[in-house]
Amino acid sequence: EFGLIVNIKKAKGEKLHFCIYHPDIPNEEGDVMPPFEGVEYIKDNDWHFYLGDTLWEPIGNKLGPWRMTLTLNNKIIADKTFNVALEAQQTEVDFWKKRGY
Repeated sequence: EFGLIVNIKKAKGEKLHFCIYHPDIPNEEGDVMPPFEGVEYIKDNDWHFYLGDTLWEPIGNKLGPWRMTLTLNNKIIADKTFNVALEAQQTEVDFWKKRGY
């Protein structure tokens, strides 16, 4: 799971639009899934909001950039890109090289 947290002040009752753009992940029919979009109403004047996503099997088709945006009053207030990659396999030699041996 990965994502971002924002704190929004003095916007109670406003609409916060969110969008998660993901790599070209196919659905069960093989078509590329559209970005995930939605709206949240800001609940108070000192509001914390978490926008995140998670990976599921198979991981291989979910690698690449995942961009998350938050828009308030037609202005992007947060824009973060996460680059999802597989962890490189280390050999025993690599392990000890990192430790100065």
